[in-house]
Amino acid sequence: MKQWIGFLYRNLQIRIIISIVILVFTAVFFSLNINFKHTETLFEKETSDLLISNLEQVGNQVENVTLDMMKISNVLSLDDTITSNLSAFARTPVFRHSAG
Repeated sequence: MKQWIGFLYRNLQIRIIISIVILVFTAVFFSLNINFKHTETLFEKETSDLLISNLEQVGNQVENVTLDMMKISNVLSLDDTITSNLSAFARTPVFRHSAG
């Protein structure tokens, strides 16, 4: 009878130890899972913030290049306008003599 009670007691200790190990393992597992999801969310947010920042910088650079091209185009077309206005000006014989 003592052997049977000893076996049950030992078996009960093993069950308790296994139960505690399983509970600790599940608690650690859920904690790690929550931390991993939180880290993943932060990583995605930081990545998207960096991508948006880089896209804004590229957009600003493209806008600056476009504005510079517009300025150059305006200067060139302004020169064409001035040249065409000067060419359309009626010249007097005195002007032709001094220019030529």
